[in-house]
Amino acid sequence: MTQKIPVLFLLLPLVFVIVGGWLSFRCARGHVERFFVSSWPTTSGRVTDSSMESTHVNRRGASYEVKVMYEYSTGVRTFTGTRIHPTYVADWHHESHEELLKRLSPHSTVRVSYHPNDPSRSYLACQFVSVSALSLLGGLMFLGAGLAFGTMMLLINYGNHDYASLISTP
Repeated sequence: MTQKIPVLFLLLPLVFVIVGGWLSFRCARGHVERFFVSSWPTTSGRVTDSSMESTHVNRRGASYEVKVMYEYSTGVRTFTGTRIHPTYVADWHHESHEELLKRLSPHSTVRVSYHPNDPSRSYLACQFVSVSALSLLGGLMFLGAGLAFGTMMLLINYGNHDYASLISTP
């Protein structure tokens, strides 16, 4: 005898796998790139503009993000960059973003790491791990839950439930 499960319950784990896989891939890509950025060539740059944006998340708090624009040269060409770190995201640590905004004040000098094959790709830092690691963890949890739930649904729907046939007589 087999249990029949509605198709919706068989498709629901697929949603978890897709969302978890997408979120994990998106976050993991930044964390992997962070390791490569440390070996990229560097040059001196100049901050041309910086500001902090605040987004109200709920009644109790806000999310903060520093926006920056900087110029740097790699020999003959001059580029404009806007990225701080491969995994930099907005979060609720206001004091940290205030300090970052002070450090990235207009006309300040910064070290810029740029991609050797595509100098228009650049970052200002690569040493720290930001709060985006929580998104990676959340994505992996969604992915794992989807896979576990999907496996459970498949076993319930298509597994062998004829326990009596497993008993042999001497």
